[in-house]
Amino acid sequence: MRVRLLLTLIVGALAWSFQNLAHAEVEIQIDQIEILGAKSLTQDEVEGALKVAAGDSLDRAKIVRSSHNLEVLYFMKGFHDVKVETSFSHVSVSFYRTDNILRFNVTEGRPTRVAGIKIIPENIATPIFEAGWRQKEPLLISNCGIVVGDIFDQEKTSEARRAIESFLASEEFIGV
Repeated sequence: MRVRLLLTLIVGALAWSFQNLAHAEVEIQIDQIEILGAKSLTQDEVEGALKVAAGDSLDRAKIVRSSHNLEVLYFMKGFHDVKVETSFSHVSVSFYRTDNILRFNVTEGRPTRVAGIKIIPENIATPIFEAGWRQKEPLLISNCGIVVGDIFDQEKTSEARRAIESFLASEEFIGV
């Protein structure tokens, strides 16, 4: 009877402990972040896209957002086939300590390159306008800052558009 009572008490205490352990929130801290495969962009650009840093608590939403931001950054820089995968591991540093490492594995893919540049006006109103446009077009292309063979970059494209608009405004082709 005593053994049965003692066994019941032990089993009950273990069940209570496991139940409380299951509901306890364990906060895991990220000790280190590694970005693998990011070769074409600068470290500052890549790190600027991350929403998680070493020392932060492990937060799935921040990791997903960071991964998405990396994909968008690469896409904007002309890497349309980019893939970003994440992994998390515990690495034994010493007998008493393990580090939690978050890895972003970037597969850049081949970049999209500029094959040609053509500036097409929205409205060619008259033959005189068309002739004037055709005369200015080579100058516009040479001054846009994009060269055939460059990696297609959304930021460079926007800068080129602003440069072309400024030039056309200075030549009184368009109003500002």
